[in-house]
Amino acid sequence: MKAAALAKVFFAFVLLTISTLVYSQGNERPMKTSANASQMYFELGGAGIIYSFNYDGRFGKHENGIGMRVGIGGASIDGDGYFALPVQLNYLIGTKGKYFEIGGGVTYAPGLDLFDSDNPTYGTLSFGFRKQPLGKKGFAFRVAFTPIIGFGQDGPSFLPFAGVSWGFRF
Repeated sequence: MKAAALAKVFFAFVLLTISTLVYSQGNERPMKTSANASQMYFELGGAGIIYSFNYDGRFGKHENGIGMRVGIGGASIDGDGYFALPVQLNYLIGTKGKYFEIGGGVTYAPGLDLFDSDNPTYGTLSFGFRKQPLGKKGFAFRVAFTPIIGFGQDGPSFLPFAGVSWGFRF
């Protein structure tokens, strides 16, 4: 199977999985909070490639459900480096401070060439576990499988990747 066909099958699987999870969680949001469960965290690996500092929050006043994250990262070795700007939508499934996170977005990373392409934009996915304090401030932790998708002249390319994060919920 060619890489382009494999990428299409993979994207179809991811979209089907996301839609199934989102629609099956209709009554899992009984816990309302006075804030949007905002947090700042440092991620090693993940959507920022090597590392990134991120803000994450829910769109509503719920502990779980749909939200977003935006970060800034990069690295430099001997004067050569890159800047990374990861942006993702995510959905938290679960209750009581323990959540399965599923998400997707893009990372703009000029100066980084993971797939022998001139395109500085990479697709990112996130499938992981998140532990955060329930309805209060405190330490937050997450670990995830975070594959990276490159878009080059030969079609999409897939790089399995992972990330671990720790930070503070406020």
